[in-house]
Amino acid sequence: MKTSQILILTLFFLTAESLFGQNPFYDNIEFSQITCNFNGSCYGGKNLLVYGNGGIIRSTDMGTTWQRTAIGDSLNIIGMVNIADKFVGLCSKKYMIVSSDGGKNWQQHYLGDFTNYAIQTDGSNIYFLVAGELLVMNTALEKIKEYPIETDSLYNSFALSGKSVIISAGKAELLEINSENNQRRTISLAGFLGNATAKITTPITANGKDIYFSVASNLYRFNIESGIGATIFYVSYKKGSAIAAYGGNVYYLWRKSDLNDIDSVYFVRLGNDAAIKIKQPGNDRYIVGLWFHNLTFISADTLIAVGNSNLIYMSFNGGRKWEIKSFFAGAIDMFLFNDKEFRAIGNYAKISYTNNGGITWLPQKDYSPVYTENKYFYFPKNHSGCQFFKDKNNGFVYVTPLHTADTNTVITTNGGENTFLSVKYDFHFNNYVTYAIESENQYLFTSWGCHPDNIGCWTVIFRLNDTLGIEYKTVLPNWHFYYMTSFDNSLYAVGRDLADSALHYTVFVSNDKGKNWEKHFAFDIAADTLVEVEPFEVSHIGSSIYAEFFAIVENLSKQHILKIDIASKTTKNLLNIAAHGVWRVFNVGSNYFVGYYIYGNVLITDMLYTEDINRDSVVWQPLRTERFSMPFIGRFVSDTLFYFSATDTAKGDGAIYIARAKKSTSVIEEPITNSNQPLYISTPIPNPTRNSVKMRLYWDQTFDIENAEFSAFNVLGKAVSGAPKFQLTRQNLYSGELVWDAADIPAGVYFVRFRIGDKTTTTPVILE
Repeated sequence: MKTSQILILTLFFLTAESLFGQNPFYDNIEFSQITCNFNGSCYGGKNLLVYGNGGIIRSTDMGTTWQRTAIGDSLNIIGMVNIADKFVGLCSKKYMIVSSDGGKNWQQHYLGDFTNYAIQTDGSNIYFLVAGELLVMNTALEKIKEYPIETDSLYNSFALSGKSVIISAGKAELLEINSENNQRRTISLAGFLGNATAKITTPITANGKDIYFSVASNLYRFNIESGIGATIFYVSYKKGSAIAAYGGNVYYLWRKSDLNDIDSVYFVRLGNDAAIKIKQPGNDRYIVGLWFHNLTFISADTLIAVGNSNLIYMSFNGGRKWEIKSFFAGAIDMFLFNDKEFRAIGNYAKISYTNNGGITWLPQKDYSPVYTENKYFYFPKNHSGCQFFKDKNNGFVYVTPLHTADTNTVITTNGGENTFLSVKYDFHFNNYVTYAIESENQYLFTSWGCHPDNIGCWTVIFRLNDTLGIEYKTVLPNWHFYYMTSFDNSLYAVGRDLADSALHYTVFVSNDKGKNWEKHFAFDIAADTLVEVEPFEVSHIGSSIYAEFFAIVENLSKQHILKIDIASKTTKNLLNIAAHGVWRVFNVGSNYFVGYYIYGNVLITDMLYTEDINRDSVVWQPLRTERFSMPFIGRFVSDTLFYFSATDTAKGDGAIYIARAKKSTSVIEEPITNSNQPLYISTPIPNPTRNSVKMRLYWDQTFDIENAEFSAFNVLGKAVSGAPKFQLTRQNLYSGELVWDAADIPAGVYFVRFRIGDKTTTTPVILE
């Protein structure tokens, strides 16, 4: 890039930070959602799609392998149908999405400023239930009918019975709309239900003229022609269940809520007088607490159920036996080995693993009552325990035994596929906390504490061998190590010599892999800090350790963040903040970040960042987190690969994301002559091109991007492409990626136009 272009571009982006609200955290990482709740599935020919609040995944081999599709995870997709040669999906707000290539690529279409509820098809038309309306489209996605209705978020389901649309209307009523003759009628169920205010809620499904719906804990059948109904099933646990009609029968899938009962899933066919059990006892894996959202028959033999926590549950013999294709059992700690292979350890020593970058997860196969009988396995870190994967195959969960010789360790040697129990460790210490560190493929654990009878304090260094057995231990009397890390072929620990004053801390060093230690240098912490405690949040970046110390000032919580440089043997106070806690310092590129939280009537979370951590007086700036709440940053694999958890404010739910710092690019941007322009298109990539071209768009946040118009013109000013050939993927509130499909346009020079209201900008594209 030419120097003049660099200067002009820098000016633009400096201005764009205020104009477009660029974010130094999210704009400098590439991330994808690795945990999500699935809302449903859709099958079309050989393509099986599963969708939810984390985008869409796709399988072409009936659930054996899965791939992410080319649609962002910022959309919550609540329904999908397959009609003609298209997949059509419905998002929770405003949009429908369309794919004509088996679900690989998608176009986003503005449906209206609606809250959307459900989508179905009768094979000829597509029906959309949205707030206040029922919309009907043909296979060309042209709106052919529109019916105003009264509904709200409590009554948001419908079923198709022939050409009739049956909508739950609340107050013991169903609304029937005939899409052929446009007639409508209200069906009162007050007499049948014996309650004029009963709330008819999901699930509601049709089997011919029979409509099935639930009220409170009962599932009902009602014939809309005869007006005859019956209670057919008592829903023992309605939440987390799914219902489907197929082949003249109705089927129900649910699970118990008992965490100790791993055979907790039930699948039945609902008859007139009883529920006929179909699922045989047993599960293929250690699964508890499944939460279903949708049950679909692909054929009489092949069924798929999906739900919370990446749940995909399939049967290939009519529901007698089921296989988990994906389920995330939760995480209190995660371990990343590369951008594909992750391991998660959840409560009760449940292990989940993924080898495809978090597209799908699988839980361990094995189960033992010990996992719940020893209450410490629920959250090992709170009970002097730890969980650790030394590599992608070998990991363990250790807790304090309840009784002498109790099994206290869950071990896996194949990445979480199988586990076994062992009495592997026998530390015989009280009041200790364990930290793990890897250095040159050697695994050291640091335990510190004091005997409750005041007969001594200690730190013990345990070295584990390749099979995670204790190879040796080093006892360091009267020293406490609170944090340990490696740097420049040595080990360093932050702690205290208990003979020193309470505010006096020490950095210790070992040059023989943890056998022998000496004092490296000492430092004092702030006088108002709570004394004789370990730092709550610690991170290691470069030659520095960043540690948080907690203080109470006039009954207010205060946090001190200290930078401890182990190379220069110096310390510096980085930040004093009135907060109940902070999350550890981390960096992405040259920017450093720290989050904090304040408890009150409402939990307040926020984040700060600085562009220069090394200046004498560090300047921290507030960070806008427009799409997400403040993220909790998890384990770093390297300087670039890490995970974080956050709540997506647009979707209102939390998830875990895998992230890496963006790589530098050699793309040359157009020089900007007017840095205050409200719309901007970057240089198309590639240019020249043949089939399609990508552009980065920026717009003033005061504009409504939903009203944007995209088009392409030739040199004579004649339009050659309109909106259907453009796909915009929004990255945030002020920018996105625009793709122009120009495959059917002759070679030549064209101009892509981006317009919102009376504001317009264009960029040239050369087609070869």
